[in-house]
Amino acid sequence: ASHRIMRFLGDGASSAIQLDETDYLSILHAIDVGAPKLEVRRLIESWRNEPVQARLERLAEQAAGLAERLGKGPLLTTVEANGLRLPRERYSALWASFVHLVRNAVDHGVESSQARDPKKGRAKLTFSAARRRDGLVLSLQDDGGGIDWQKVAARARQVGLPCETQAELVDALFSDGFSTKDEASDVSGRGVGLAAVRSAAKTLGGDVQVTTELGMGTTFAVVLPWPDDVVAPVLPVAGARAAA
Repeated sequence: ASHRIMRFLGDGASSAIQLDETDYLSILHAIDVGAPKLEVRRLIESWRNEPVQARLERLAEQAAGLAERLGKGPLLTTVEANGLRLPRERYSALWASFVHLVRNAVDHGVESSQARDPKKGRAKLTFSAARRRDGLVLSLQDDGGGIDWQKVAARARQVGLPCETQAELVDALFSDGFSTKDEASDVSGRGVGLAAVRSAAKTLGGDVQVTTELGMGTTFAVVLPWPDDVVAPVLPVAGARAAA
């Protein structure tokens, strides 16, 4: 069957498909558990999609470089893609908007060495992708100081946005042009970043959820419907990769 797989994948440089250990283990596991032929075929067909691992690793590299430029490094980044692959063109706009999440996390979530509790060690960002009960979840988590909702409410009142409920505070945070910074920088503070992420998520039928705790950190999770044409690899143990 190997020659049939190679014909499917293509043997030219322009049609080459890169497989990693997760892809290898997932197909072996499917065979070992006696997965139906159609399921194995769909798993192989999914290899034409773009590895989420590569996207998240590039974002992690950008975050580490930005942290160094702002004097907040060295930054510890962790990537957990769980072997997922997504259609490149369909999700390209969403991935482009993730740059704003990275800038926001490094600028607001990553503390300077002076402000950070020494007991917490190096600042950390975790990039993850997973299939969960509520669909496809792409998230970025920092372990910084958390969102000061009172500050968000104060700024919302200044610009005339509703801010009486938690839902209204979240909407204010994602409003176009909203920022808690008095002065914009070349990193963030212009109020366009989070709005762009939410817009890209809504275009794909999803939204962005925020969980935060003062002194503990913040997680922005893009929650999308699970695409019918995407197969999630089934592994005995989910893989994770970390890089300093």
